[in-house]
Amino acid sequence: MRIILVKQIAKCLGVLFVLFFMNSTAAGARTFIEINREIKAWLNAEATSNSQFEQADCIYAMVELYSEIMQHPKLPISPTLNGHRVVLRGRMLHVRDELQRKILRAERSGEIDNIVCW
Repeated sequence: MRIILVKQIAKCLGVLFVLFFMNSTAAGARTFIEINREIKAWLNAEATSNSQFEQADCIYAMVELYSEIMQHPKLPISPTLNGHRVVLRGRMLHVRDELQRKILRAERSGEIDNIVCW
């Protein structure tokens, strides 16, 4: 009887631990809504940037945000957070490809010394 009671208590504590883990944010981890708002702001800022330097600042901020998402404790269990990760990664890959094309064009035309790449 005592063993069964101990097993039931352990089982309840396990369930409570899992529920707590799934519903709480770790110390310092931001909520999904905060992350989503920042993603939208940086994507918009990058798309509407007027200079390469503004675009570089936006990309740098997106890389930091991507790093934060990759270290978020809920990433393995959250499809929402994983979706945010995919969106940021997609934009960063698009920018990388765009810069590679720009460098290749500059090399072909002989203007490689005049191009500013970050």
